[in-house]
Amino acid sequence: MPPPFELEPLLKRVADRDSRAFSELYDRTSPYVFGLLRRMLATIERAEEVAQEVYVQVWQSAAGFDPDRGSGWSWLAMMARSRAVDRMRADGSYRGALDGLLSETGATTTGNPGEGPERATERSERGELVRRAMAGLPAEQRDALAMAFFGGYSHREIAERTEIPLGTVKTRIRTAMIKLKATLGPVMGG
Repeated sequence: MPPPFELEPLLKRVADRDSRAFSELYDRTSPYVFGLLRRMLATIERAEEVAQEVYVQVWQSAAGFDPDRGSGWSWLAMMARSRAVDRMRADGSYRGALDGLLSETGATTTGNPGEGPERATERSERGELVRRAMAGLPAEQRDALAMAFFGGYSHREIAERTEIPLGTVKTRIRTAMIKLKATLGPVMGG
């Protein structure tokens, strides 16, 4: 969660090429950006490299920030996520990150100390079913679905980032959801 201060005035000053404002923006936002990148990327070194790229991009494109489209924090977080996804694609770790998220989801559902062994086993089995169902999707559907649900991207943002027509992105996500529902619905009760 970002710190509770308004980023927009700093972004305006950065857009005007105020290096002191940029330094302040960096000091106040870098723990948040680095934490976000660290959760997404495999190593501290990659997170540091991508954070540097994010701040170069902030300096270069602050004038393009539009407060009518969202908060400064949203803009900064989307920039960081986009750079992280680009890095994962470039180094091939995107698939591993998706697998990690899926296994993490299954692991966190079994960690309730108050539930009995039968319930924990049931949750673990459901997690495995979801992982298998996701793995059974074609790569383009799985990737679009992962960007939408794990990455938090809108359909339009996915289309822009992947350079795929918006209609194709929507179709891939919808088709993946239909396949998951058909596969998982009967075994998960709906």
